Amino acid sequence: MLKTMRKRFDGIPDSVRARGAGLYDCLMSGLAVFSFKTPSLLRFDRNTRGGGDPVMAGNLRSPFGVERAP
Repeated sequence: MLKTMRKRFDGIPDSVRARGAGLYDCLMSGLAVFSFKTPSLLRFDRNTRGGGDPVMAGNLRSPFGVERAP
């Protein structure tokens, strides 16, 4: 499923990439929130960007291919 979603999301034109996290990273991060069953967006943000959970941050990079979480 992730492979299919990566392929679909990567095909969407991204006109705001220069401003920070690209559209692909945003879409894949949204998918990851549901896959990780994170109880809130704040917890997801803390665990993936704030260094709260290095395993979750690594999983966001590895199977989801997210370079920079929004």
